[in-house]
Amino acid sequence: MMFGFRQKVTAIILLYFLMAFSITLFSQFQVVSTIMKTVLVVFFVSDTIINSGDNKKVVQYGLSLFILFVSFFIGQYYYHDDNFKEGIIKNFTHFARFAFWIIVVVWFSVQKYTLEDLKKVLNVITIVLVFNSLFIFAGIMFNINLFQTYQGGWRFGYNGLFSSISTTSYLYVIVIYSEFFLIKKEGKNKLLFFLLASSGVLIGTKTLWLFLMSLLIFNITNTRLSGLSIRYAVLLLLISAVFIWMGFPIIEEQFAVWENIFNERGLSAAVLSYRNISFQKFFLDDIENKWGLINFLFGGADFYNRMRTEMMIIDLFHFWGLIGGAFYLYIIGRYLKLNFLRKIDHYLFIVIMILLIGIVSGNLFHNSNNTLFIVLLISFLREYKLRENNIPINT
Repeated sequence: MMFGFRQKVTAIILLYFLMAFSITLFSQFQVVSTIMKTVLVVFFVSDTIINSGDNKKVVQYGLSLFILFVSFFIGQYYYHDDNFKEGIIKNFTHFARFAFWIIVVVWFSVQKYTLEDLKKVLNVITIVLVFNSLFIFAGIMFNINLFQTYQGGWRFGYNGLFSSISTTSYLYVIVIYSEFFLIKKEGKNKLLFFLLASSGVLIGTKTLWLFLMSLLIFNITNTRLSGLSIRYAVLLLLISAVFIWMGFPIIEEQFAVWENIFNERGLSAAVLSYRNISFQKFFLDDIENKWGLINFLFGGADFYNRMRTEMMIIDLFHFWGLIGGAFYLYIIGRYLKLNFLRKIDHYLFIVIMILLIGIVSGNLFHNSNNTLFIVLLISFLREYKLRENNIPINT
């Protein structure tokens, strides 16, 4: 039996969720997760070769990865003075994390799928997040430490069965927006949207709070003030008021944490969660003391022994430099076919939000867990717009 796109992606996603939940409940599964990601790389590469149908394209894919490796090699060579061999071996994991984006977008580009396939896969993810939301609500009702976003309770938030804060934030952003998008386009899933948005608030990350506020502002500014939209706006404001009233002690506690950071380290530390300190301590230090002209062109960083800033643009430039970084972004944009983003609308909004989240909270390109889900959402939006414009799907 041949597996189609939908079956392959659904199997990968369900396996990922199984591993993610197992890591939360049984931490020793972390090693199994690493093995799984290695197996996925082998699968994506081999399936791309099988389904490309053109040896010329396979050569182009391989050449893209080779050019990126050469950039990585040059950057590491001019960064490490005496321990180049050790440095490139230890940082190869980080090269692989960045390269995973290329591998996934190229794999998507050779698959045959329909808009309905993408919808059904997103539905699977939605069902899993609704299931996880039950654990979020249980966590807050019964104060279950295992389900807390920030272990130790130093900040408010409940993550459910996920252990990775970054992955949870991106997943809920993707699913909340896909439900919002379908409400706008097809008038569906209003209750599901509010359930997931409520869960997003309870997760407690600045990423989700800023996203939800931005989504509300975007919706208000892009909605005609018909009687229907006014009724929904009033309903949303009433629900928000009830949430704020019920959760005021939590909000007060959360802002107290940020206020302490602000008083101790300043505004940038409070907004960026101390990432500005990593920026000064690791990124600026490398530029001032270890970088030469070649590093500005091809990068050079030791993410194995030294921290990343976890700010997307900075880490991208730190690792790849100007030439390597520009080529990396070009490859992703080319295979994602982002030329469908030509005006400010629902399609462009979420892509900008994902980029802004990456700039502020990092891990967009470096966390391989996020890759498949983000590429899936962008592919769904692209195919939806092609259908709206009566352009043949998957061209």
